[in-house]
Amino acid sequence: MLQLNTVIAGLGGANNIRDITGCITRLRCLVHDPQRVDETLLQAGGCTDIRRSGDRIQIPVGLEAEVIADQLNDALGR
Repeated sequence: MLQLNTVIAGLGGANNIRDITGCITRLRCLVHDPQRVDETLLQAGGCTDIRRSGDRIQIPVGLEAEVIADQLNDALGR
């Protein structure tokens, strides 16, 4: 189970997150500053495989990706 607040912190905090969407089995995240992403913190929050490409972060979470994305967006007040 992902720890939502730890995942948000691992993505550099709420102000660093531009967008989070669920896509089949992964979270697709866009961040403002990729250097603020802390993979160790993301792993502590339950993310086991983090893929990075510039400002795009992909996190495999299984078939509940869209539900988790909704939960993260709710936590972010979006």
